[in-house]
Amino acid sequence: SRGARGGDRQQRRLAVTRRILCAPVAAGRLGPREGNLSFSSHKDARRSDIETGGSVLSTALEYLTRGWSVLPLQSKRVPLVQWRPFCDQLPTREQVTSWWTQWPDAWIGVALGPVSDLVRIDADGAEALRQLELLGELPPTAEFASPSGGRGWLYKCPPGLVKSVVPWTGDRAHEEVRLQSVGAYTVVPPSPGYTWVNGPCV
Repeated sequence: SRGARGGDRQQRRLAVTRRILCAPVAAGRLGPREGNLSFSSHKDARRSDIETGGSVLSTALEYLTRGWSVLPLQSKRVPLVQWRPFCDQLPTREQVTSWWTQWPDAWIGVALGPVSDLVRIDADGAEALRQLELLGELPPTAEFASPSGGRGWLYKCPPGLVKSVVPWTGDRAHEEVRLQSVGAYTVVPPSPGYTWVNGPCV
């Protein structure tokens, strides 16, 4: 039937998405570009401002030291600066300091793709989470919860991955599995409603 064929296509897309991501991650967990530390040694580094409730500015600066292209946001879909240039280059420490001095409560966004060496797998809805579980356990990495109850996982950006895709969609509104990459950004904790489940170390 048409519905069965559509479901098969979505399962194939999910499986391809998982293969794309898991091979490079297995070779080396995400770490700061300069340090290339393992996931386990990141997980034990608990004295950062991120873990101890420092200011949003100090957290944004720490993300920047990890090589993440951070952006100030008014809300999920409202950047406070022209963000497209930061899909290609990191902001300077002075720019980040200026942004969060001007907007101390701004949410933190991170531009995805090669600039931050990050992609995000996003699962919204119980059925989306179940679809991911059917593919097997994802390699451990930074995981966070969103206000809608969804989950996001950050992985190393695989070579040649240049676009965002939606490999699975459900019957309900906003029920989907997404792979976000070049040309997208993700909101990250401690933005309102976003919390680390396993992280923030990746």
